[in-house]
Amino acid sequence: SSRRATLSVLTPNYDHGRYLARAIEAVVSQSRPPDEYIILDDGSTDNSLEIIERYASRYSFIRVLRHSTNQGALASMRELLDIATGDYIYGGSADDYVLPGFFEESMNLLSRFPHAGLCCSDPAFLDGDSEAVSKSKLPWGNSARYFSLCELARVIQGEASGDIRASSGDRSLTTRAAI
Repeated sequence: SSRRATLSVLTPNYDHGRYLARAIEAVVSQSRPPDEYIILDDGSTDNSLEIIERYASRYSFIRVLRHSTNQGALASMRELLDIATGDYIYGGSADDYVLPGFFEESMNLLSRFPHAGLCCSDPAFLDGDSEAVSKSKLPWGNSARYFSLCELARVIQGEASGDIRASSGDRSLTTRAAI
């Protein structure tokens, strides 16, 4: 039998304590939880670390890292990517909210199309103050679209032709080979 593909969820955080519990809860309550969830607190001065550690004590797949001083989002994500062990990566910000079923549906699609480099959804944005949700469409249409690793690399590097130039960032699972 074939090995089940693994999923790493990576979250850099800096002073997003007011959003963290909701973001973490959205990940840990997925029908297909991640194999590892690494949260890096980048020198926060609010109550972020307390919230992260509270969840880490309840969920064995959560791993907490901490910078004593802020290193910035790019340095934090590079560190997280270096540490992650999953076959697929989901990199969400500390203020992102993953909808129920996203990991299960994405991992099922990726297992059906093992040469795909990325699986993503159309984005929805939640206004943190008003709770209003706005939806957006990705530039490659309403039907399922397959990207090979080579095509995905061109999209990420901004070399794709036509309207296919968007990176889906916090609403996608990406294969480690594409990173």
